[in-house]
Amino acid sequence: MKDNHEERLKEIVELYNSGIILQKDLQKETQWSTSTICKYIKEAKERGMIGKKKNKFEELVELYNNGTTDLNELSKKLEIEISTVKTYLSTAKKQGILKKVHKKDRIDEIAELYNSGVYDVREIAEKFGIEKRSAVSYISSARRRGLIQQENNKKIKSDKFMILVELYNSGIKEVEVIASKTGLSESTVSNYLRMAKRQGLITFPKNKLQRFAELYNLGIDMKKIQSILEIKNYSIYTYMFRAKEKGLILDEKESKEEKDLKLRVIEGLKSKYPREVAISLGISFKEIYDIIDKLSLNDKKNIKKEQIKSNPLYDKVKYLINEKNMDTQLALHYLYNTMTDPIEQINLAKLYYVGENLDMSDVILKNIINDEGINIDTRKKAYEERGKIFEENVSKKIRNHYKISKEMDSKPISYDELCRKYYVRTKFIVDILGEENRDYGE
Repeated sequence: MKDNHEERLKEIVELYNSGIILQKDLQKETQWSTSTICKYIKEAKERGMIGKKKNKFEELVELYNNGTTDLNELSKKLEIEISTVKTYLSTAKKQGILKKVHKKDRIDEIAELYNSGVYDVREIAEKFGIEKRSAVSYISSARRRGLIQQENNKKIKSDKFMILVELYNSGIKEVEVIASKTGLSESTVSNYLRMAKRQGLITFPKNKLQRFAELYNLGIDMKKIQSILEIKNYSIYTYMFRAKEKGLILDEKESKEEKDLKLRVIEGLKSKYPREVAISLGISFKEIYDIIDKLSLNDKKNIKKEQIKSNPLYDKVKYLINEKNMDTQLALHYLYNTMTDPIEQINLAKLYYVGENLDMSDVILKNIINDEGINIDTRKKAYEERGKIFEENVSKKIRNHYKISKEMDSKPISYDELCRKYYVRTKFIVDILGEENRDYGE
């Protein structure tokens, strides 16, 4: 009994220290009651098992209160999904621990971005984590106060942005020097440089990038490469990404067959679930999940875009966003509240799944399944769709859980434990993790 208690305590500590700190998220992961979770967290804190370092939630609150309000930037700094950033911010607001941004300050910030000629309304809304219509309202207020410049002035600022990029790429890296040459403030130069890097406008010295690839391909340690080339900590992985993107990294050579298979997997994922693609290509579930894990962020983004575009509701959502000034979530909720055709509702559930809102996806499909007024074929289709989404979601959770336990412990969690935790059979685990990793308890 004591062993079971310690195992549960260890599981809570692993999840909590990995950044899963909200009770509802811990409940989803463990399937335990709130009181049980609270009891284990309290004990873990008393025994000093939960690290004193700030967890992701606390780090996010500190960054936000210090002025980092860009959702994408918070996501990158904390290495968490944007959906998690939104959840944490929502929780922090309810707890009253976020600094209130004064409307005047927000209007000034938005006016500066809009006047730059680089950001459009949608991008401004995303940057501040607000709805598109709120961004429009702020811009209108700024215009009434005379803060919005005429189009020719905006053009000048946009030209300055391109001059800044040219200066940086010519070898002038110092922010203060660029600021003096362009007439922009140092903070604006820093913001523009970050923006230019995100847009891929900042180029890297050709020889240095090639030299990086050569050293890496020779098996030189990353720290030594950093020292040889005088690359900063945060830049080393940018060089790695650029080198891989240009095909300069050769250590993980793919055969022609492997490249072909990867391309076929990417193409299949644009309209099908991973398991469906695996069956159509005649490969195992483990193989396809391994391929997906190795895909670049760019590949994954493109797949997601194509999944959205291939959905029959894409044009309706696009119309609501562009013509009715709704953000994506508001557009989906609008369709959810006004849609009556069950086939369209199934397609809406797929969109929610692609957007990683599994709760809404499940609610929609369950409503169709339980509605006896809908014909049996449609209900059957909803049932099958819900089963596919469940399999993909559980597969992802199990693989992540196994990976984390492997990194944190010399003896990772056993297949039997995973079966009990996620209510699946051993074959399900073997299919996605492989027979070679199985713990036979010998």
